[in-house]
Amino acid sequence: MSVLAPERKLTAKQTLARAEALQRLAALKGAQFAGDTDAKRLRRMAEAVVLPERFNQTYLGHYFRDEGSPYQAVLYLALEWSRRIASRVPRGCGKTTVTGRAYITHQVVCAPVLRAWREGRLQAEQPELHAAIREVMAEESARRIAAGPLTCRRLGLPEHWDPTVEARMDAWLEDVYRRQCAAEGEIPVHWDPYIQWIGVTIEEACDVMLVVEAELARNPLLRSDWGDLTPCLSGDWGRQVRRAPSIDDWESNGVRVRAYGMEKAIRGGTHGPWRPTLALFDDPDSERTVQTLGQRNRNLDTAIGAVQYGLEPATGRVMVNGTPHHPDAVICRLTEQEAFSDWTVVRFRIQDERGLLLYPQRWPADAIRLARASSEERYESELGDRPPSLGGRPVRQLHYYDVDAFAATKLPKVMAFDPSLGKTGKSDFQALVCLRGPTPQGWFLVHRVELLRIADPLLLAQRLDEIYAEESPDLAVIEAISLGHWIEMLATTAGKASQTFATWVRIERQTEAKDIRIRGLAPAVNDGTIRFPADHRFRQLERQWLDYGDSGSKRDGPDVTEMAFRYARPQRPGGRPGDIRHGVRESRFDPFRRIDQGFGRRDMLRRYQ
Repeated sequence: MSVLAPERKLTAKQTLARAEALQRLAALKGAQFAGDTDAKRLRRMAEAVVLPERFNQTYLGHYFRDEGSPYQAVLYLALEWSRRIASRVPRGCGKTTVTGRAYITHQVVCAPVLRAWREGRLQAEQPELHAAIREVMAEESARRIAAGPLTCRRLGLPEHWDPTVEARMDAWLEDVYRRQCAAEGEIPVHWDPYIQWIGVTIEEACDVMLVVEAELARNPLLRSDWGDLTPCLSGDWGRQVRRAPSIDDWESNGVRVRAYGMEKAIRGGTHGPWRPTLALFDDPDSERTVQTLGQRNRNLDTAIGAVQYGLEPATGRVMVNGTPHHPDAVICRLTEQEAFSDWTVVRFRIQDERGLLLYPQRWPADAIRLARASSEERYESELGDRPPSLGGRPVRQLHYYDVDAFAATKLPKVMAFDPSLGKTGKSDFQALVCLRGPTPQGWFLVHRVELLRIADPLLLAQRLDEIYAEESPDLAVIEAISLGHWIEMLATTAGKASQTFATWVRIERQTEAKDIRIRGLAPAVNDGTIRFPADHRFRQLERQWLDYGDSGSKRDGPDVTEMAFRYARPQRPGGRPGDIRHGVRESRFDPFRRIDQGFGRRDMLRRYQ
């Protein structure tokens, strides 16, 4: 007769853990799909593999409790057909749930099937599932083709306040339709063995990772169809280390998932023979990380570096989700600058002038009215897709032009120069800006920029003469106030000595303060009347314009741009490109008038007081 030792009393923590385990076991035993059969299960799994939206409805219904928004279908089309995606979607519309929690879970759960499909092994290994997937693909492809090319209007999405945004999305959707018609009944599926999830901080990124880990470990519906998916500590390729996973780096079903924060460099590493195949950025900017131009440039360099140099070359994909916290934020650059024209742009606002809502279940009209009444600027930034002004920065965005497209076009040219002592590295720049225009479109093109610091006035005058000889402008303007008067005399003398006969129109008195003149020109920058080279060769001037209004920001470049623009404008209404009529006394153009709204000088001054 054996004597059994009495069972030890469980601690409170152990009791709770055991109770949770029993609850999960009971839920698993009761997690049965109504009227389930082998045929239904096979069809359900095939639909989940091909259509992430159907996966969400089937297994993640506790997150997708309403009918959703049509914009979510656009996000999934982008993940199917594009490799570079920039998504500007209003706050609180579920983009993190759709592209993070749900899509990462889908890719992990379906990974073995997706891999076998991509490698051509599925038909031999699981012929019934292969046939079911083929059937689902054929049906879905036929449905999409029969529906015709999609547009934002057909989807019932709010009209964007910028018509070019909607036109760009519609053009992309039409291209997707053409590609679907040529796909011979297939729907693109992607297998991602290594996924990166990047938030503004590692803590915020890990919050999403915890949700995905919990679904894989505890979701009874997933376990009933797909088996045990509990994440493990990421180990060597093909070997899962059977220990508790770390929050920011784990493996499940052969897929490595790793979280990053934007505060550090994103070093992808590898997962076996693969570099990262999918990078998902979730709001890479925040209000505290866009305060200076250096921070914003660093954010963009971090994102672009991870995309261009970190991903799997042939199959790597990236999606950047964001809200415009600043007109120069990462998501704004990706969706507005021509340098990123190869990116697919998904961009919406919460409501248009007709009252059409983007996501009425999440943001009904009453909630939108309350948000707008509490803070108009916050509403526009978070829900209206308009970057905030951030303390009075007058320039919201820059516009660009293709240098080669205008290289052979004969246009008027005006060069303006503002001298300074330039003795130290912190002195004001000796700024020179050359504008060409107007073009037939009415644009004025920034053609040349020199931001100099030459302490010797003779050398400075010689350099000015060299630039004058190279550019041969129709008009050269110099601020000849105090020091500028002597620089103009030296430059004119140097021009005569070199037989370029440089002559300068002298501005001996500025009738308005520098800040008022620059802010008065800001509307012409915002609406694209003044444009910069698309290759960003004058990035320093761009930075000065975008940062103007910050404490300590340089203003030499914007100041000289205003001088050049003032003299480059046609002498009177009806002036044609090629007619050189300059002279501020005769000009009817008032640089302080709001170009887009027709405000006068007094209104402009009042606006910025």
